[in-house]
Amino acid sequence: MKSITLLIALCAIGNAALAEEKSISLPIKATHERLIVSLWEGNITIAPGSGDAITLVLDCASQKVEVSTNDQGFRSLRSSATLPDIVSSDDVITINTYEYGPQCTVRLAVPEQLHLHTRINGSGSIQIEAWRGTLLAWSADGDVSVTNFGGSLSVTAMNGDANVSLTDAGIEADSAITAANGTLTLSVNPGSLPALRAQARWGDVQTNLELTFDEVVDGGSTWFVTDADDEHPVMTLRNLNQNIVIRTVNP
Repeated sequence: MKSITLLIALCAIGNAALAEEKSISLPIKATHERLIVSLWEGNITIAPGSGDAITLVLDCASQKVEVSTNDQGFRSLRSSATLPDIVSSDDVITINTYEYGPQCTVRLAVPEQLHLHTRINGSGSIQIEAWRGTLLAWSADGDVSVTNFGGSLSVTAMNGDANVSLTDAGIEADSAITAANGTLTLSVNPGSLPALRAQARWGDVQTNLELTFDEVVDGGSTWFVTDADDEHPVMTLRNLNQNIVIRTVNP
């Protein structure tokens, strides 16, 4: 049986506690398929790992226990835990924080056989480096950056920039990038361009590549599209408020 090793660096709790480092080993079954990292507040950085281990480093802000009294005189206590919940089910490994939980910076090195699902429900950024596989990354209030990517992805930055650069091989399946209140930038190798569908509401589609776009209306919305066929994947780019930039990897 393989195992996942979690290296957890805990921040100081108040002024009295010192930073603590722990190593935890969790069993991983052959049926494990996905890693879900969902934070309410914080930042996520993920890079490929080697072997059968996930290396997880957590830096979480300490919290004070909050006490309030209601009209009946009952005091309410709220947890000051400084760790996310870490749960392993039959097919999914989940790292999760909640609205009143800790604010964490999470750095992981992850074997690429796992599908990645990363999400920031409040404010925070996501950074994925050199990933090969399936990726879903969503931030409610922050940037999402994916560098040197190969596989299939769905990236959303609802209140920040969405930056994605592809490997020379490009994507392996239909993918999508969405931004709002920030710039959407896709960097590609001109020799391995996917088919593109781009829509920039209240903005422009800008490129330094020798591309020919056709203007089409689909479902009442105007899109700029390049030639597509049934054999190659399509990259859909959508910016709700600002510009879309399509450029070479090293302009």
